[in-house]
Amino acid sequence: MARLRSGYRTASLRGAAIHSSESLVNSRLRRPAGALLAAAVATSVFGIVPAAHAVELWTVSGTVTGLAAAPVDRVYVSTLQEVDGEWDYVDLESASGITDVDGDYSLALPPGDYRFEFQDYESGHYLGEYYDDAPTVEQADTVVLDGDRDIDVALTPASHVAGTVSVPAGQSASGVQVSVYAATETVDGDTWWRFASGAWVEPDGSYDVGGLPAGTYRVGYEDSGFPPPRPAHQVAPPFNEPRFASEYYRDQLTVQAAQDVTVGTGATTGGINATLALPSSVSGTVTDVSNAPIAGADVRASVHGADGWDSIAYATTDASGHYTLKGLGAGTYRVEFGHEVSDTQYLYEAWNNKADIDEADDIVVSEDQDVSAIDAKLVAGEHDPLPFLEGVTIPQISGTPQVGSTLTVTKGTWNAPDSEITAAYQWWNDEGPIAGANASTYVPTATDLGKSLVVIVDASAPGYQDRTNMSTVVGPIVAAPAPPVVTPPAPPVVTPPVVTPPAPVISFSKKIDVAGALKVGSTLKLKSFKALVSRASVSYKIQWFAGAKKIKKATKSKLKVTRDLKGKKISVKVTATSGATSKTVKVKVGTIR
Repeated sequence: MARLRSGYRTASLRGAAIHSSESLVNSRLRRPAGALLAAAVATSVFGIVPAAHAVELWTVSGTVTGLAAAPVDRVYVSTLQEVDGEWDYVDLESASGITDVDGDYSLALPPGDYRFEFQDYESGHYLGEYYDDAPTVEQADTVVLDGDRDIDVALTPASHVAGTVSVPAGQSASGVQVSVYAATETVDGDTWWRFASGAWVEPDGSYDVGGLPAGTYRVGYEDSGFPPPRPAHQVAPPFNEPRFASEYYRDQLTVQAAQDVTVGTGATTGGINATLALPSSVSGTVTDVSNAPIAGADVRASVHGADGWDSIAYATTDASGHYTLKGLGAGTYRVEFGHEVSDTQYLYEAWNNKADIDEADDIVVSEDQDVSAIDAKLVAGEHDPLPFLEGVTIPQISGTPQVGSTLTVTKGTWNAPDSEITAAYQWWNDEGPIAGANASTYVPTATDLGKSLVVIVDASAPGYQDRTNMSTVVGPIVAAPAPPVVTPPAPPVVTPPVVTPPAPVISFSKKIDVAGALKVGSTLKLKSFKALVSRASVSYKIQWFAGAKKIKKATKSKLKVTRDLKGKKISVKVTATSGATSKTVKVKVGTIR
Protein backbone atom coordinates (compact mmCIF):
# COMPACT_ATOMS: atom_id res chain seq x y z
CA MET A 1 0.00 0.00 0.00
CA ALA A 2 2.13 2.89 -1.26
CA ARG A 3 -0.25 5.84 -1.11
CA LEU A 4 2.04 8.32 0.58
CA ARG A 5 5.01 10.43 -0.32
CA SER A 6 7.36 8.81 2.07
CA GLY A 7 11.00 8.13 2.76
CA TYR A 8 11.23 4.57 3.90
CA ARG A 9 14.04 3.63 6.24
CA THR A 10 16.25 0.99 4.75
CA ALA A 11 17.47 -1.79 7.00
CA SER A 12 20.22 -2.99 4.71
CA LEU A 13 23.79 -2.03 5.55
CA ARG A 14 27.02 -2.39 3.71
CA GLY A 15 28.30 -4.70 6.44
CA ALA A 16 25.33 -7.01 6.13
CA ALA A 17 25.53 -7.10 2.35
CA ILE A 18 29.24 -7.91 2.37
CA HIS A 19 28.76 -10.68 4.91
CA SER A 20 26.64 -12.60 2.42
CA SER A 21 28.37 -11.61 -0.82
CA GLU A 22 31.89 -12.32 0.51
CA SER A 23 31.27 -16.02 0.94
CA LEU A 24 29.80 -16.11 -2.57
CA VAL A 25 32.85 -14.42 -4.11
CA ASN A 26 35.30 -16.55 -2.13
CA SER A 27 33.58 -19.73 -3.29
CA ARG A 28 34.32 -19.01 -6.95
CA LEU A 29 37.14 -20.84 -8.70
CA ARG A 30 39.27 -18.33 -10.60
CA ARG A 31 41.54 -19.47 -13.44
CA PRO A 32 44.27 -17.65 -15.40
CA ALA A 33 43.74 -16.22 -18.86
CA GLY A 34 44.67 -19.33 -20.77
CA ALA A 35 42.64 -21.72 -18.62
CA LEU A 36 39.92 -22.53 -21.12
CA LEU A 37 42.37 -23.05 -23.98
CA ALA A 38 44.55 -25.28 -21.82
CA ALA A 39 41.51 -27.30 -20.79
CA ALA A 40 40.54 -27.77 -24.44
CA VAL A 41 44.05 -28.96 -25.37
CA ALA A 42 44.21 -31.33 -22.40
CA THR A 43 40.91 -32.97 -23.21
CA SER A 44 42.05 -33.46 -26.81
CA VAL A 45 45.33 -35.12 -25.72
CA PHE A 46 43.48 -37.52 -23.46
CA GLY A 47 41.01 -38.45 -26.15
CA ILE A 48 38.11 -36.33 -24.92
CA VAL A 49 36.23 -34.43 -27.63
CA PRO A 50 36.86 -30.67 -27.09
CA ALA A 51 34.18 -27.98 -27.28
CA ALA A 52 33.26 -26.91 -30.78
CA HIS A 53 34.33 -23.31 -30.12
CA ALA A 54 36.90 -22.70 -27.34
CA VAL A 55 36.70 -19.03 -26.31
CA GLU A 56 40.04 -17.28 -25.88
CA LEU A 57 40.33 -15.28 -22.67
CA TRP A 58 42.62 -12.30 -22.06
CA THR A 59 44.09 -11.33 -18.71
CA VAL A 60 43.24 -8.04 -17.00
CA SER A 61 45.46 -7.63 -13.94
CA GLY A 62 46.99 -4.94 -11.80
CA THR A 63 47.59 -3.55 -8.32
CA VAL A 64 45.30 -1.44 -6.13
CA THR A 65 47.04 1.03 -3.83
CA GLY A 66 45.99 3.62 -1.30
CA LEU A 67 47.74 6.15 0.93
CA ALA A 68 51.51 6.40 0.36
CA ALA A 69 51.13 3.90 -2.50
CA ALA A 70 50.53 1.10 0.03
CA PRO A 71 48.74 -1.98 -1.35
CA VAL A 72 45.06 -2.34 -0.42
CA ASP A 73 43.71 -5.84 0.09
CA ARG A 74 40.12 -7.06 0.04
CA VAL A 75 39.10 -4.62 -2.72
CA TYR A 76 36.32 -6.03 -4.90
CA VAL A 77 37.02 -5.75 -8.65
CA SER A 78 34.11 -6.19 -11.09
CA THR A 79 33.67 -6.03 -14.88
CA LEU A 80 30.76 -4.32 -16.61
CA GLN A 81 29.62 -4.47 -20.23
CA GLU A 82 27.03 -2.39 -22.09
CA VAL A 83 23.81 -4.27 -22.83
CA ASP A 84 20.84 -2.53 -24.48
CA GLY A 85 22.28 0.88 -23.64
CA GLU A 86 22.94 0.10 -19.94
CA TRP A 87 26.08 -1.05 -18.16
CA ASP A 88 25.61 -4.37 -16.38
CA TYR A 89 27.92 -6.77 -14.54
CA VAL A 90 29.46 -9.50 -16.68
CA ASP A 91 28.01 -12.88 -15.69
CA LEU A 92 31.31 -14.78 -15.80
CA GLU A 93 33.12 -16.11 -12.74
CA SER A 94 36.52 -14.99 -13.95
CA ALA A 95 35.21 -11.44 -14.56
CA SER A 96 35.43 -10.45 -10.89
CA GLY A 97 37.89 -10.87 -8.06
CA ILE A 98 39.31 -9.56 -4.77
CA THR A 99 42.76 -8.07 -4.26
CA ASP A 100 45.25 -10.07 -2.16
CA VAL A 101 47.57 -8.79 0.60
CA ASP A 102 49.82 -7.26 -2.06
CA GLY A 103 46.89 -5.40 -3.61
CA ASP A 104 47.06 -7.60 -6.73
CA TYR A 105 44.11 -8.95 -8.72
CA SER A 106 43.66 -10.87 -11.96
CA LEU A 107 40.61 -11.31 -14.20
CA ALA A 108 40.07 -13.36 -17.37
CA LEU A 109 37.75 -12.05 -20.08
CA PRO A 110 36.93 -12.74 -23.72
CA PRO A 111 37.61 -9.94 -26.22
CA GLY A 112 35.20 -7.03 -25.88
CA ASP A 113 34.56 -3.50 -24.60
CA TYR A 114 34.47 -3.27 -20.80
CA ARG A 115 34.45 -0.90 -17.83
CA PHE A 116 35.90 -1.82 -14.41
CA GLU A 117 34.71 -1.14 -10.85
CA PHE A 118 36.84 -1.11 -7.68
CA GLN A 119 35.06 -1.10 -4.28
CA ASP A 120 36.50 -1.16 -0.75
CA TYR A 121 33.31 -2.58 0.75
CA GLU A 122 34.78 -4.09 3.88
CA SER A 123 37.06 -1.52 5.51
CA GLY A 124 35.42 1.63 4.18
CA HIS A 125 38.80 3.38 4.27
CA TYR A 126 38.74 4.18 0.55
CA LEU A 127 36.21 5.49 -1.94
CA GLY A 128 35.00 3.15 -4.62
CA GLU A 129 35.61 4.19 -8.21
CA TYR A 130 35.34 3.15 -11.82
CA TYR A 131 38.41 3.08 -14.04
CA ASP A 132 39.84 5.67 -14.53
CA ASP A 133 39.02 7.87 -11.43
CA ALA A 134 35.30 8.08 -12.30
CA PRO A 135 32.55 8.21 -9.64
CA THR A 136 29.96 6.47 -11.85
CA VAL A 137 30.05 3.78 -14.51
CA GLU A 138 28.61 6.23 -17.03
CA GLN A 139 31.67 8.46 -16.61
CA ALA A 140 34.21 5.61 -16.69
CA ASP A 141 36.71 4.86 -19.45
CA THR A 142 35.91 2.00 -21.81
CA VAL A 143 38.70 -0.57 -22.21
CA VAL A 144 38.81 -2.29 -25.60
CA LEU A 145 40.19 -5.71 -24.71
CA ASP A 146 42.04 -7.36 -27.59
CA GLY A 147 44.99 -8.65 -25.54
CA ASP A 148 46.31 -8.84 -21.99
CA ARG A 149 46.03 -5.52 -20.09
CA ASP A 150 47.57 -4.09 -16.91
CA ILE A 151 45.26 -1.72 -15.01
CA ASP A 152 46.59 -0.25 -11.77
CA VAL A 153 44.33 1.87 -9.56
CA ALA A 154 45.11 4.30 -6.74
CA LEU A 155 42.10 4.71 -4.45
CA THR A 156 41.20 7.97 -2.70
CA PRO A 157 40.76 7.99 1.10
CA ALA A 158 37.11 8.04 2.10
CA SER A 159 35.32 10.32 4.53
CA HIS A 160 33.70 8.99 7.70
CA VAL A 161 30.81 9.69 10.06
CA ALA A 162 31.38 8.49 13.63
CA GLY A 163 29.71 8.70 16.99
CA THR A 164 28.25 6.85 19.93
CA VAL A 165 24.83 5.26 20.37
CA SER A 166 23.46 5.21 23.92
CA VAL A 167 20.63 2.94 25.01
CA PRO A 168 18.56 2.48 28.19
CA ALA A 169 20.29 1.00 31.23
CA GLY A 170 20.78 -2.74 31.14
CA GLN A 171 20.69 -2.86 27.33
CA SER A 172 23.49 -3.16 24.75
CA ALA A 173 23.72 -1.07 21.59
CA SER A 174 25.57 -3.88 19.79
CA GLY A 175 23.64 -4.81 16.66
CA VAL A 176 22.05 -1.41 16.13
CA GLN A 177 22.42 -0.39 12.50
CA VAL A 178 23.66 3.06 11.54
CA SER A 179 22.75 4.11 8.01
CA VAL A 180 24.01 7.17 6.17
CA TYR A 181 21.81 8.63 3.42
CA ALA A 182 22.61 11.02 0.55
CA ALA A 183 20.13 13.19 -1.34
CA THR A 184 19.73 11.80 -4.85
CA GLU A 185 17.13 13.86 -6.65
CA THR A 186 14.21 16.19 -6.25
CA VAL A 187 10.96 14.99 -7.81
CA ASP A 188 7.92 17.27 -7.76
CA GLY A 189 9.57 19.30 -5.02
CA ASP A 190 10.33 16.28 -2.82
CA THR A 191 13.91 15.24 -2.06
CA TRP A 192 14.64 11.52 -2.17
CA TRP A 193 17.33 10.01 0.07
CA ARG A 194 19.30 6.91 -0.91
CA PHE A 195 21.37 4.62 1.31
CA ALA A 196 25.04 5.60 0.90
CA SER A 197 26.87 3.52 3.52
CA GLY A 198 26.38 1.97 6.94
CA ALA A 199 27.88 0.13 9.88
CA TRP A 200 26.97 -1.88 12.96
CA VAL A 201 27.34 -0.36 16.41
CA GLU A 202 30.17 -1.95 18.41
CA PRO A 203 29.63 -3.46 21.89
CA ASP A 204 30.99 -0.27 23.47
CA GLY A 205 28.35 1.80 21.65
CA SER A 206 30.71 3.37 19.11
CA TYR A 207 30.32 3.29 15.34
CA ASP A 208 32.28 4.45 12.31
CA VAL A 209 30.67 4.62 8.85
CA GLY A 210 33.24 4.94 6.05
CA GLY A 211 33.26 4.73 2.28
CA LEU A 212 31.80 8.24 1.88
CA PRO A 213 32.80 11.00 -0.51
CA ALA A 214 32.80 14.54 0.87
CA GLY A 215 29.28 15.91 1.07
CA THR A 216 26.15 16.42 3.13
CA TYR A 217 24.32 13.43 4.58
CA ARG A 218 21.63 12.35 7.03
CA VAL A 219 22.05 9.58 9.59
CA GLY A 220 19.56 6.98 10.85
CA TYR A 221 19.69 4.51 13.74
CA GLU A 222 17.63 1.32 13.68
CA ASP A 223 17.45 -1.87 15.70
CA SER A 224 15.75 -4.15 13.20
CA GLY A 225 16.07 -7.29 15.26
CA PHE A 226 18.64 -8.78 12.90
CA PRO A 227 22.01 -9.62 14.51
CA PRO A 228 25.22 -8.13 13.09
CA PRO A 229 27.26 -10.40 10.76
CA ARG A 230 29.60 -12.88 12.42
CA PRO A 231 32.17 -15.44 11.24
CA ALA A 232 30.80 -18.28 9.13
CA HIS A 233 31.62 -20.93 11.74
CA GLN A 234 29.38 -19.22 14.31
CA VAL A 235 25.62 -19.66 14.30
CA ALA A 236 23.79 -16.32 14.18
CA PRO A 237 21.00 -15.82 16.73
CA PRO A 238 17.46 -15.73 15.34
CA PHE A 239 15.49 -12.61 14.44
CA ASN A 240 14.39 -10.70 17.53
CA GLU A 241 11.84 -8.03 18.28
CA PRO A 242 13.24 -4.47 18.00
CA ARG A 243 14.77 -3.47 21.32
CA PHE A 244 14.74 0.26 20.59
CA ALA A 245 12.73 2.80 18.64
CA SER A 246 14.27 3.87 15.36
CA GLU A 247 15.26 7.49 14.91
CA TYR A 248 17.26 9.90 12.77
CA TYR A 249 19.80 12.54 13.75
CA ARG A 250 18.80 14.50 15.82
CA ASP A 251 15.84 12.84 17.57
CA GLN A 252 13.71 12.80 14.40
CA LEU A 253 11.27 10.15 13.24
CA THR A 254 12.03 10.47 9.49
CA VAL A 255 15.04 11.05 7.26
CA GLN A 256 13.22 14.03 5.76
CA ALA A 257 13.23 15.78 9.14
CA ALA A 258 16.76 14.78 10.17
CA GLN A 259 19.57 17.30 10.64
CA ASP A 260 22.27 17.48 7.97
CA VAL A 261 25.75 16.09 8.67
CA THR A 262 28.60 17.47 6.54
CA VAL A 263 31.91 15.66 5.99
CA GLY A 264 35.05 16.97 4.32
CA THR A 265 37.34 15.21 1.88
CA GLY A 266 39.06 12.26 3.56
CA ALA A 267 37.92 13.58 6.95
CA THR A 268 35.91 12.15 9.85
CA THR A 269 32.92 14.02 11.25
CA GLY A 270 32.60 12.76 14.81
CA GLY A 271 30.18 13.30 17.64
CA ILE A 272 27.12 12.28 15.60
CA ASN A 273 25.59 10.66 18.65
CA ALA A 274 22.16 9.25 19.38
CA THR A 275 20.28 8.16 22.47
CA LEU A 276 17.73 5.49 21.58
CA ALA A 277 14.48 5.07 23.50
CA LEU A 278 12.48 1.95 24.24
CA PRO A 279 10.10 1.08 21.37
CA SER A 280 6.35 1.55 21.26
CA SER A 281 3.75 -0.20 19.15
CA VAL A 282 0.29 0.24 17.66
CA SER A 283 -1.93 -2.81 17.22
CA GLY A 284 -5.46 -3.73 16.30
CA THR A 285 -7.70 -5.95 14.19
CA VAL A 286 -9.02 -5.59 10.64
CA THR A 287 -12.41 -7.11 9.81
CA ASP A 288 -14.89 -7.12 6.95
CA VAL A 289 -18.51 -5.98 6.85
CA SER A 290 -19.63 -9.15 8.67
CA ASN A 291 -16.94 -8.70 11.39
CA ALA A 292 -14.95 -11.65 10.02
CA PRO A 293 -11.17 -11.16 10.29
CA ILE A 294 -9.28 -10.16 7.14
CA ALA A 295 -5.91 -11.87 6.75
CA GLY A 296 -3.16 -10.26 4.67
CA ALA A 297 -4.49 -6.71 4.94
CA ASP A 298 -1.93 -3.91 4.62
CA VAL A 299 -1.44 -1.54 7.57
CA ARG A 300 0.79 1.54 7.58
CA ALA A 301 1.68 4.18 10.18
CA SER A 302 2.78 7.63 8.98
CA VAL A 303 3.75 10.98 10.43
CA HIS A 304 3.24 14.38 8.87
CA GLY A 305 6.32 16.07 7.42
CA ALA A 306 7.09 19.23 5.51
CA ASP A 307 6.20 17.63 2.16
CA GLY A 308 3.27 15.45 3.20
CA TRP A 309 2.85 12.13 4.97
CA ASP A 310 5.99 10.06 5.57
CA SER A 311 5.69 6.32 6.19
CA ILE A 312 7.24 5.02 9.43
CA ALA A 313 6.12 1.40 9.86
CA TYR A 314 4.31 -1.30 7.88
CA ALA A 315 2.60 -4.56 8.83
CA THR A 316 0.18 -7.15 7.47
CA THR A 317 -2.62 -8.84 9.37
CA ASP A 318 -2.42 -12.48 10.44
CA ALA A 319 -5.11 -15.15 10.09
CA SER A 320 -7.07 -13.59 12.96
CA GLY A 321 -6.94 -10.16 11.34
CA HIS A 322 -4.50 -8.89 13.96
CA TYR A 323 -1.51 -6.63 13.26
CA THR A 324 1.21 -4.89 15.26
CA LEU A 325 3.25 -1.91 14.06
CA LYS A 326 6.54 -2.24 15.95
CA GLY A 327 9.61 -0.17 16.76
CA LEU A 328 7.77 3.16 16.90
CA GLY A 329 9.21 6.22 18.58
CA ALA A 330 7.16 8.68 20.60
CA GLY A 331 5.09 10.84 18.26
CA THR A 332 1.77 11.49 16.58
CA TYR A 333 0.78 9.01 13.89
CA ARG A 334 -2.01 8.25 11.45
CA VAL A 335 -2.78 4.70 10.33
CA GLU A 336 -4.11 3.44 6.99
CA PHE A 337 -5.64 0.08 6.10
CA GLY A 338 -6.00 -1.59 2.70
CA HIS A 339 -6.93 -4.99 1.32
CA GLU A 340 -7.05 -6.36 -2.22
CA VAL A 341 -10.24 -8.36 -2.68
CA SER A 342 -9.70 -8.92 -6.40
CA ASP A 343 -7.93 -7.35 -9.36
CA THR A 344 -10.76 -4.82 -9.62
CA GLN A 345 -11.58 -4.21 -5.95
CA TYR A 346 -9.32 -2.70 -3.31
CA LEU A 347 -10.76 -1.77 0.08
CA TYR A 348 -9.27 1.19 1.94
CA GLU A 349 -9.79 3.47 4.90
CA ALA A 350 -7.80 5.54 7.35
CA TRP A 351 -8.35 5.40 11.09
CA ASN A 352 -10.96 6.14 12.42
CA ASN A 353 -13.29 5.15 9.51
CA LYS A 354 -12.09 8.02 7.31
CA ALA A 355 -11.84 8.12 3.53
CA ASP A 356 -8.34 9.63 3.40
CA ILE A 357 -5.26 10.04 5.58
CA ASP A 358 -5.75 13.82 5.54
CA GLU A 359 -9.08 13.29 7.31
CA ALA A 360 -7.85 10.57 9.70
CA ASP A 361 -7.71 10.81 13.49
CA ASP A 362 -4.35 11.28 15.23
CA ILE A 363 -2.86 8.51 17.36
CA VAL A 364 -0.52 9.89 20.02
CA VAL A 365 2.14 7.41 21.14
CA SER A 366 4.44 7.83 24.15
CA GLU A 367 7.77 6.09 24.77
CA ASP A 368 7.50 2.39 25.65
CA GLN A 369 3.72 2.41 25.10
CA ASP A 370 1.61 -0.25 23.40
CA VAL A 371 -1.46 1.40 21.86
CA SER A 372 -4.11 -1.21 21.08
CA ALA A 373 -7.61 -1.37 19.60
CA ILE A 374 -6.73 0.69 16.53
CA ASP A 375 -9.20 -1.37 14.52
CA ALA A 376 -10.70 -1.07 11.06
CA LYS A 377 -13.75 -2.49 9.31
CA LEU A 378 -13.24 -2.49 5.54
CA VAL A 379 -16.56 -2.24 3.69
CA ALA A 380 -16.86 -2.29 -0.08
CA GLY A 381 -18.00 1.06 -1.45
CA GLU A 382 -17.99 2.83 1.92
CA HIS A 383 -15.24 5.24 0.97
CA ASP A 384 -15.38 5.00 -2.81
CA PRO A 385 -15.59 8.32 -4.69
CA LEU A 386 -18.85 9.17 -6.41
CA PRO A 387 -19.11 7.71 -9.91
CA PHE A 388 -18.76 10.03 -12.90
CA LEU A 389 -21.64 10.85 -15.14
CA GLU A 390 -21.15 9.11 -18.47
CA GLY A 391 -22.56 10.40 -21.72
CA VAL A 392 -24.79 7.90 -23.53
CA THR A 393 -25.68 10.02 -26.57
CA ILE A 394 -23.99 13.17 -27.86
CA PRO A 395 -25.85 16.50 -27.50
CA GLN A 396 -27.42 17.46 -30.85
CA ILE A 397 -27.75 20.94 -32.41
CA SER A 398 -30.90 21.52 -34.48
CA GLY A 399 -32.00 24.48 -36.62
CA THR A 400 -30.70 26.28 -39.69
CA PRO A 401 -27.06 27.33 -39.38
CA GLN A 402 -27.49 30.89 -40.62
CA VAL A 403 -27.30 34.37 -39.19
CA GLY A 404 -30.51 35.28 -37.35
CA SER A 405 -31.86 31.73 -37.14
CA THR A 406 -32.32 30.13 -33.71
CA LEU A 407 -30.26 27.03 -32.99
CA THR A 408 -31.17 24.63 -30.16
CA VAL A 409 -28.97 22.06 -28.44
CA THR A 410 -30.10 19.06 -26.42
CA LYS A 411 -28.28 18.09 -23.24
CA GLY A 412 -27.76 14.57 -24.56
CA THR A 413 -28.52 11.49 -22.52
CA TRP A 414 -26.49 10.25 -19.60
CA ASN A 415 -26.18 7.25 -17.29
CA ALA A 416 -28.55 8.97 -14.81
CA PRO A 417 -32.26 9.67 -15.13
CA ASP A 418 -32.92 12.59 -17.46
CA SER A 419 -35.11 14.27 -14.85
CA GLU A 420 -32.12 14.48 -12.50
CA ILE A 421 -29.68 15.95 -15.04
CA THR A 422 -28.89 19.64 -14.72
CA ALA A 423 -27.01 21.04 -17.70
CA ALA A 424 -24.99 24.19 -18.26
CA TYR A 425 -24.09 25.31 -21.79
CA GLN A 426 -21.33 27.21 -23.52
CA TRP A 427 -21.49 27.92 -27.25
CA TRP A 428 -18.20 28.10 -29.18
CA ASN A 429 -17.25 29.24 -32.67
CA ASP A 430 -13.92 28.80 -34.44
CA GLU A 431 -12.36 31.60 -32.39
CA GLY A 432 -13.34 30.26 -28.95
CA PRO A 433 -16.20 30.58 -26.44
CA ILE A 434 -18.90 33.10 -27.35
CA ALA A 435 -19.50 35.61 -24.57
CA GLY A 436 -22.99 35.38 -23.06
CA ALA A 437 -23.96 32.32 -25.11
CA ASN A 438 -24.84 30.12 -22.10
CA ALA A 439 -28.37 28.88 -22.87
CA SER A 440 -29.68 25.85 -24.72
CA THR A 441 -30.55 28.18 -27.62
CA TYR A 442 -28.41 30.60 -29.63
CA VAL A 443 -29.01 32.97 -32.54
CA PRO A 444 -25.91 33.31 -34.73
CA THR A 445 -24.80 36.85 -35.50
CA ALA A 446 -22.75 38.39 -38.27
CA THR A 447 -19.59 37.65 -36.29
CA ASP A 448 -20.34 33.93 -36.69
CA LEU A 449 -20.58 34.14 -40.47
CA GLY A 450 -18.48 31.45 -42.16
CA LYS A 451 -17.65 29.78 -38.85
CA SER A 452 -18.69 26.47 -37.31
CA LEU A 453 -20.45 26.21 -33.96
CA VAL A 454 -20.28 23.64 -31.19
CA VAL A 455 -21.65 23.48 -27.63
CA ILE A 456 -19.90 22.26 -24.49
CA VAL A 457 -22.45 20.74 -22.10
CA ASP A 458 -21.56 20.48 -18.40
CA ALA A 459 -23.86 17.93 -16.78
CA SER A 460 -24.44 17.28 -13.09
CA ALA A 461 -26.75 14.97 -11.12
CA PRO A 462 -27.19 13.98 -7.46
CA GLY A 463 -24.87 11.08 -6.52
CA TYR A 464 -22.50 11.61 -9.46
CA GLN A 465 -19.42 13.62 -10.25
CA ASP A 466 -19.91 16.27 -12.93
CA ARG A 467 -18.93 15.47 -16.50
CA THR A 468 -18.53 17.47 -19.72
CA ASN A 469 -19.61 16.40 -23.18
CA MET A 470 -19.36 18.10 -26.58
CA SER A 471 -22.20 18.43 -29.08
CA THR A 472 -22.23 17.76 -32.79
CA VAL A 473 -20.69 20.51 -34.95
CA VAL A 474 -22.82 22.68 -37.26
CA GLY A 475 -21.80 25.19 -39.90
CA PRO A 476 -20.37 27.04 -41.50
CA ILE A 477 -22.88 29.72 -40.62
CA VAL A 478 -24.29 31.38 -43.72
CA ALA A 479 -25.84 34.80 -44.18
CA ALA A 480 -29.57 35.35 -43.79
CA PRO A 481 -31.59 35.20 -47.01
CA ALA A 482 -31.61 38.45 -49.00
CA PRO A 483 -34.85 40.47 -49.36
CA PRO A 484 -36.92 39.23 -52.33
CA VAL A 485 -36.62 42.54 -54.28
CA VAL A 486 -32.83 42.57 -54.27
CA THR A 487 -30.84 39.52 -55.18
CA PRO A 488 -27.31 40.13 -54.00
CA PRO A 489 -24.58 37.79 -55.11
CA ALA A 490 -24.08 34.88 -52.83
CA PRO A 491 -21.23 35.47 -50.44
CA PRO A 492 -18.21 33.26 -50.91
CA VAL A 493 -18.37 30.13 -48.89
CA VAL A 494 -15.51 30.08 -46.44
CA THR A 495 -14.47 26.67 -45.28
CA PRO A 496 -13.78 27.08 -41.57
CA PRO A 497 -10.94 25.30 -39.90
CA VAL A 498 -11.81 22.02 -38.32
CA VAL A 499 -12.97 22.47 -34.77
CA THR A 500 -10.76 20.40 -32.52
CA PRO A 501 -12.85 19.02 -29.70
CA PRO A 502 -11.55 19.67 -26.22
CA ALA A 503 -9.15 17.01 -25.12
CA PRO A 504 -10.55 14.35 -22.81
CA VAL A 505 -10.15 14.97 -19.10
CA ILE A 506 -7.92 12.43 -17.39
CA SER A 507 -7.57 12.09 -13.63
CA PHE A 508 -6.33 9.44 -11.21
CA SER A 509 -8.02 8.15 -8.07
CA LYS A 510 -6.54 9.26 -4.76
CA LYS A 511 -6.28 5.57 -3.95
CA ILE A 512 -3.62 4.75 -6.50
CA ASP A 513 -1.21 2.66 -4.52
CA VAL A 514 1.46 -0.03 -4.38
CA ALA A 515 0.90 -3.08 -2.17
CA GLY A 516 3.59 -5.35 -0.80
CA ALA A 517 6.42 -5.42 1.72
CA LEU A 518 9.52 -3.31 0.97
CA LYS A 519 12.01 -6.14 1.19
CA VAL A 520 13.95 -8.44 -1.11
CA GLY A 521 11.92 -11.41 -2.29
CA SER A 522 8.55 -9.72 -2.06
CA THR A 523 6.35 -8.60 -4.94
CA LEU A 524 5.17 -5.00 -5.23
CA LYS A 525 1.84 -4.58 -7.02
CA LEU A 526 0.33 -1.39 -8.39
CA LYS A 527 -3.25 -0.86 -7.20
CA SER A 528 -6.17 1.36 -8.28
CA PHE A 529 -4.18 2.88 -11.16
CA LYS A 530 -7.06 2.90 -13.65
CA ALA A 531 -7.64 6.51 -14.70
CA LEU A 532 -10.95 8.36 -14.55
CA VAL A 533 -11.48 9.80 -18.05
CA SER A 534 -14.24 11.42 -20.07
CA ARG A 535 -13.83 8.83 -22.84
CA ALA A 536 -13.84 5.06 -22.76
CA SER A 537 -10.67 4.35 -24.75
CA VAL A 538 -7.67 4.56 -22.43
CA SER A 539 -4.22 3.01 -22.69
CA TYR A 540 -1.69 2.74 -19.89
CA LYS A 541 2.08 2.79 -19.66
CA ILE A 542 3.78 1.69 -16.45
CA GLN A 543 7.46 2.13 -15.56
CA TRP A 544 9.11 1.23 -12.25
CA PHE A 545 12.18 3.21 -11.12
CA ALA A 546 15.06 2.61 -8.73
CA GLY A 547 15.94 6.19 -7.80
CA ALA A 548 16.02 8.19 -11.05
CA LYS A 549 16.89 5.10 -13.12
CA LYS A 550 14.38 2.96 -14.95
CA ILE A 551 14.25 -0.67 -13.82
CA LYS A 552 14.83 -2.71 -16.95
CA LYS A 553 11.69 -4.54 -18.21
CA ALA A 554 9.71 -3.34 -15.15
CA THR A 555 6.66 -2.18 -17.13
CA LYS A 556 3.92 -4.26 -15.57
CA SER A 557 1.65 -3.57 -12.59
CA LYS A 558 3.72 -5.99 -10.49
CA LEU A 559 7.40 -5.70 -9.54
CA LYS A 560 9.39 -8.60 -8.09
CA VAL A 561 11.82 -7.14 -5.55
CA THR A 562 15.25 -8.64 -6.26
CA ARG A 563 18.53 -8.43 -4.32
CA ASP A 564 19.98 -5.74 -6.63
CA LEU A 565 17.13 -3.40 -5.56
CA LYS A 566 18.16 -3.60 -1.91
CA GLY A 567 18.76 -0.08 -0.55
CA LYS A 568 17.19 1.50 -3.66
CA LYS A 569 14.37 4.03 -3.60
CA ILE A 570 11.46 2.59 -5.55
CA SER A 571 8.82 4.58 -7.42
CA VAL A 572 6.44 3.88 -10.26
CA LYS A 573 5.05 6.12 -13.01
CA VAL A 574 1.64 5.45 -14.57
CA THR A 575 0.72 7.29 -17.78
CA ALA A 576 -2.88 7.17 -19.00
CA THR A 577 -3.51 8.16 -22.63
CA SER A 578 -6.86 8.89 -24.28
CA GLY A 579 -6.59 10.17 -27.82
CA ALA A 580 -3.91 12.88 -27.87
CA THR A 581 -4.20 13.54 -24.15
CA SER A 582 -1.98 11.94 -21.53
CA LYS A 583 -1.62 12.31 -17.83
CA THR A 584 1.11 10.87 -15.63
CA VAL A 585 1.08 10.16 -11.92
CA LYS A 586 4.11 9.07 -9.90
CA VAL A 587 3.73 6.90 -6.80
CA LYS A 588 6.67 6.87 -4.42
CA VAL A 589 6.98 3.50 -2.78
CA GLY A 590 10.09 3.77 -0.60
CA THR A 591 13.42 2.12 0.00
CA ILE A 592 13.83 -1.67 -0.18
CA ARG A 593 15.02 -3.21 3.07
